[in-house]
Amino acid sequence: MTTWIEPSDLLALVAGLRVRGAEAVTDVVMRRPTELIPVTEPALPPLDIATYEVRLERWQQGEGPHLTGIEDLVAALRTLREPARAACVSGKVTTYAYVLDSALTRAIAAVAIDPPMTGTGP
Repeated sequence: MTTWIEPSDLLALVAGLRVRGAEAVTDVVMRRPTELIPVTEPALPPLDIATYEVRLERWQQGEGPHLTGIEDLVAALRTLREPARAACVSGKVTTYAYVLDSALTRAIAAVAIDPPMTGTGP
């Protein structure tokens, strides 16, 4: 069964997070304001930790996409003690991946994924 969230409701949940990509959170989340955003069912962890650990390692080595908030996201995934949900939204340039509590009442962590920045490291 798929759970869905209104873009405005997701925006309210994630407003307190300090993760900012090349595109503003509001622009990405509200890109299609009438389309519901899919949210995963509660799981522990809600995203594959190994995948995000590899992304973190590559980012620290200056490889792959630019990842804002990846360290906090991986730490949150490693320390979760209760099932949580995930939601991903993509803009023209930036994709945001969010970890949300299972009741959809608060955002736990996020990562902004942008194209690689040439000549820069983490």
